Amino acid sequence: DTSPDLYQSVKMFSAFSIGFNVFVYLNTIGLYTIMMFMIRNGLLQTSDAAPQGTLERQAIIKYDADLFKDDEECCICMGEFDDKDEIRRSRELALHHADFHARATAAATLGAEEGFRSAARDFIAGLAAVITSQAEQREAGQQQQQHWSNSGQCVTTYPGSKPGAAVQVAPGQLKRQQHERSFLKQLRELLQGLPPAQRRDFIAQRLSQAQRVSLEQWILAERAGPMQGASKQGRPFKTGIHCPGLSQRSLCCWRGKRGRVGYRPIMHLFGSFYAQAAFTFDLSSAVAALGTLLTMRTLCQALGGTCTQKQGGDQEVVATLRAAVHDALAMKRPGPIGHRFYFKTRMRMAHGYEISTPSRSDVDTALGEWLHLLRTKAGGARAPK
Repeated sequence: DTSPDLYQSVKMFSAFSIGFNVFVYLNTIGLYTIMMFMIRNGLLQTSDAAPQGTLERQAIIKYDADLFKDDEECCICMGEFDDKDEIRRSRELALHHADFHARATAAATLGAEEGFRSAARDFIAGLAAVITSQAEQREAGQQQQQHWSNSGQCVTTYPGSKPGAAVQVAPGQLKRQQHERSFLKQLRELLQGLPPAQRRDFIAQRLSQAQRVSLEQWILAERAGPMQGASKQGRPFKTGIHCPGLSQRSLCCWRGKRGRVGYRPIMHLFGSFYAQAAFTFDLSSAVAALGTLLTMRTLCQALGGTCTQKQGGDQEVVATLRAAVHDALAMKRPGPIGHRFYFKTRMRMAHGYEISTPSRSDVDTALGEWLHLLRTKAGGARAPK
């Protein structure tokens, strides 16, 4: 009777307290979820790292143990693979493009110069590794082992060796090597037919250390290709690829009067030959175009160095650069927005004078003008005073 409004006050306080606690709890959980999402995705949404429909556009291939070089069961669920299962294989270069696009876009958005440089360095290093591996495989395929009989003996030549410096292999030794390879092949086929647990026990208990090493070396040689060991004994492939001092200045940022920011990435490819992307106001599109330009530069350096080593003519250099540009355009990161690229030549003809050709969308026309200026400069032409 002395406190008629006591229950009403307690009821209001309880309702307010419960509502406030629910509000704080939901916001705490939401903040934690957002922070974890940003950390896992590098301050980007998943759709920015991989465009919609990327998985559906990958080629569907049939599972083959020799192709994947793995056990015939899933390492997560321990279930056996079936012929009806779909396995989608992604290109390694596409992964490098996606990683660079996500990291460089985030770094440019936050103004992190060192993060942008690190993304570019890792991207170029990944491209160089892929290009070098492909070049080694091509070189090994072109310089295959040659066997011929000479006076009852088998003469074997290895790539990179001097003419006449062939290794003499006796017929008996060659027969033993062939028998050993046949035995290792049969042993691998038998081991592949065993379950994984029994396979490991058999290798650990029944095979000696020397046999395990021989089997491992033979399997690695088979995976790398028949000429992997021979290519290592010969001269290594050198591309001359190096990481340029790339920074956010390569995006060629332009600020308009109303505060809008535009980008027109440009990149020096080879010699006095340059490439630039079309102007855009979208930072993500500009970074993707810069990734394609970096791919052009890396391929031009690799193939251009090969042309220099071969001491080919101007036409061969032009053909090599044309192939590098077309390959880079074919490797560019897929996306809903297409990028246009232009090519031009900037060359210093004399002290204080520089010639620049118009920007061409056709790479063949631009390379023709580049070659013409090279020959003009080699002929001793001088700029007018």
